[in-house]
Amino acid sequence: MALFPLQDDKEAAYSKIEPILDDSIGYSDDGFRLQTSQRQQRHSWIKKLVYSGVLLVCSLAAFFAGSYTGNSVPSIENDGERLPVPTIPFESVIFQPDPKFSFSSTFSNASSTPLSEAESDAAWTSLLPSGEGFVFVEEPERFGLPPGKAPNQDDKARSSKGAFYDLSVFHQLHCLVKIREHVRLVEFAMSEIVRESSAVDGKLDESSLKRLLQPLEQERHMEHCFDYLRHGIMCAGDMSLEGVIVGEQKGNGMVRRSGGRVVDGWGMKHQCKSWDAILEYVRENEHV
Repeated sequence: MALFPLQDDKEAAYSKIEPILDDSIGYSDDGFRLQTSQRQQRHSWIKKLVYSGVLLVCSLAAFFAGSYTGNSVPSIENDGERLPVPTIPFESVIFQPDPKFSFSSTFSNASSTPLSEAESDAAWTSLLPSGEGFVFVEEPERFGLPPGKAPNQDDKARSSKGAFYDLSVFHQLHCLVKIREHVRLVEFAMSEIVRESSAVDGKLDESSLKRLLQPLEQERHMEHCFDYLRHGIMCAGDMSLEGVIVGEQKGNGMVRRSGGRVVDGWGMKHQCKSWDAILEYVRENEHV
């Protein structure tokens, strides 16, 4: 006799289990939907809290990472590129003539008494810092900079991860100083030509002329400097509005003559980057 009855030939079927409709137990159809909705709401709030926590942690991490980087190297944005230079504040400056920097030719008929050449040379030289405007940048590859000037042996002993870079403003001043020196050389050559020509009754041979002009041939800065200064002036693009000078005016030891209306730029206000702030940055970074 078999212990288990054999199934008959009917197909197996599933019977629907009807929900318990006793509200006292809490499993009625409406109650079930309510509890399900409450559980879904709790899950939704939990997800929102988790997402908010993750965003908060990421934001704090980014903030502190940015603060650390910003404190280690002062930088500004330049077309999306970080540069290791500070933001220089602007200040109002009224352009006024300064006799120390004006150029008085030895062949001019200027009535004003110019400073000695030594005094003028000292004034122009004082514009350039001791390091000639070069600043040291630690790990320049971080900023996508091209190769810089390698430190000397003493500097390499202190740091081998950086290089020196020239600030464009001092490169431009350097070019202006070189142009001034070149003009002085031209004047000297002309004076010597006149002097030696007078000694030989105005008959100066070609070899003597070449000898007097040789210092000018050795000056290679002119072609570069004129074009470089053009770029610098156009890049700065000073949009200050300048008025005209009518007639003749005297001031600050300068004489301004005009038969009509001219613009000399003196007495006009400009918005300029603080020169003191620029020098402060250079002095703090011109050494390793």
